[in-house]
Amino acid sequence: MLRKNRDKQTEMELVTYDLLVPKDHLLRKINTAIDFSFIYKLCAPLYCEDNGRPAIDPEILFRMLFVGYLYGVRSEVQLVQEIQCNMAYRWFCGLGITEKVPDHATISINRQRRFKDNQIAEQVFNEILRQAAGHGLVDGKLLYTDSTHVKAKANKHKKQGVTVELQPKAYMEALDAAIAEDRERLGKKPFEKDDNDDDDPPTKTVQKSPHDPESGQLHKEGKPDGFHYSEHRTVDSKKNIIVNVHVTAANVNDVDPLPEILSQIESRLGYLPGYMGLDAGYHNSIVCKQLHDKGIQGVIGYRRHTHKGDHMGKYRFRYDRESNVYICPEKYELHHKTTNRNGYREYYSDSKRCVNCPKVKD
Repeated sequence: MLRKNRDKQTEMELVTYDLLVPKDHLLRKINTAIDFSFIYKLCAPLYCEDNGRPAIDPEILFRMLFVGYLYGVRSEVQLVQEIQCNMAYRWFCGLGITEKVPDHATISINRQRRFKDNQIAEQVFNEILRQAAGHGLVDGKLLYTDSTHVKAKANKHKKQGVTVELQPKAYMEALDAAIAEDRERLGKKPFEKDDNDDDDPPTKTVQKSPHDPESGQLHKEGKPDGFHYSEHRTVDSKKNIIVNVHVTAANVNDVDPLPEILSQIESRLGYLPGYMGLDAGYHNSIVCKQLHDKGIQGVIGYRRHTHKGDHMGKYRFRYDRESNVYICPEKYELHHKTTNRNGYREYYSDSKRCVNCPKVKD
């Protein structure tokens, strides 16, 4: 029997709010594991106690931002619309079914003004991480770090050349000492100091955005064009919880901020991981040395380079650690003769023996 459905959109019903959110919903699990009440106490000094209009609870504002991050809602206008219609979002933010959702301008103004020139966001991050670790959600033995580009709010066509001073790398002093030690072991004289070492520090010209000078320009093949930031994100392997975030300009090499990233991880967790996974962008001898000195076993992606002509790649040679020699595909040894100014050990073969090597093309 065909029946016309009655209009129920204006009917009043008595419901239990908690039943509208599924038991296995992600937001319910987060709400059970993390006590967000600390946000109110943390932000209380930023509000006036006895003057002005009644403010929105800062815990609600941060919960709204968490919803936007977890579900990829980047627009604050869209975020308010999503929370208005989604019961799970409302429940997580502590808003009643008929309660008005805070306006998007309120979120924006608080984020840009009240929480801008302080460490509130970082303190919130640290406390959530501490609680997650207390629940056993952070293992800390194996961490993964990778960087991703975040577009800056800057026009790539509006830029100006700026001369900047090149700062010496933090590891250069240790590298110079290691080079001198290597050369002394081989009976060679240490490198003399460059004539330019006492002159003015070297400089280079980089492109800066007048609207966002802290960003960096990218113009590499396979990379997005324009001004960007690099977000170095470190994630724990157990539950994929983020344990550290470090942001640099996009034109900064991935390997440069690693010492600071390790220091931040140790400060937040109280210890360093036993293993650390990194992609090929972090692969160089300096990173390997830094991880080794910290007692961390690095698991780093390797990018095999192509070799044309008569040259063979390093991967074709086997290194014998005990004898400190490389063994070529023809089973002959290449001995360590010197260490160059850049810190690379140079291994040489016997020219008389290898002149007729069958691997060399005619």
